[in-house]
Amino acid sequence: MSSNAELFTIDMMNNMLSEQTSASDKRWIMEENFKFPLHHAATLLFNHSTQDWRDVITKIKLPSLIVGGEDSVVPLIARNGFIAKSLIRCWRSFRAKKEDTISQF
Repeated sequence: MSSNAELFTIDMMNNMLSEQTSASDKRWIMEENFKFPLHHAATLLFNHSTQDWRDVITKIKLPSLIVGGEDSVVPLIARNGFIAKSLIRCWRSFRAKKEDTISQF
């Protein structure tokens, strides 16, 4: 029987993956994720998703590529606006659509 934390993790990971992700790739991703203790993973996810990263973004000095999926929780305006303008050398910012493939980029 799976715990609520395991079910949550599986559901969250499935929401992050494309429908085109193979069953074997999904299985591998889940296996790798479950190597990390769930209580630490939950803390990391919570802390990461609730931080205000604006001061960190402005300190990035390396060339950067901003990628967001069509259904991304990060609004397009944020990727093309503040984030892209704050990075010293932002190569490209685009919004991937479900039908796009990695080779197109």
